[in-house]
Amino acid sequence: MSTHDLNLMADHFVKAGNIDAVTFTYNSRMGKGRDEAIAKLSKAGIGLTAMKVMAAYGGGAAQNAQGGGEPPPTALDNALPALKWVLRNPMVATTIPGVRDMEMLELNIRALSEKFTAGDETRLSGS
Repeated sequence: MSTHDLNLMADHFVKAGNIDAVTFTYNSRMGKGRDEAIAKLSKAGIGLTAMKVMAAYGGGAAQNAQGGGEPPPTALDNALPALKWVLRNPMVATTIPGVRDMEMLELNIRALSEKFTAGDETRLSGS
C-alpha cells in the first residue's frame, strides 16, 4: 500500500489485517506528526517505507519549477541531514531517496552509516 496521509489511513491498514508493507510520505518538515501512526503500524508488524524523504528541501518539485536542470544549491546541502532524519526512526524499515548523479548516490550511502546530529537539526531548521 502507499499513502500520502498516513494518519488518516493507519487504522484502516491495521484493521485490514493482511497488509505487509506501507509506503508513505515522510520528511523532517512534517515533524513528529506521523509518529503515532508509524508506531501503530510498526506494532502491527507492518513494514514501513518512507518516500519523498528529501522533497521538502528542493528535490524534484524545485527542479520542475525551474524547468528541469540542477536543483537549487540548498537541496544538496540538506539532502544528507534530511535522509539521516528519516533513518533515525528505527520503525522505518527503508526509504526511497532520489538519485540523479554519483554525488547524490554517495550522500545516500553516507546517510546509512552516519547518525543524525544536533548540527543536522540546525541545518534543517535553518532551511
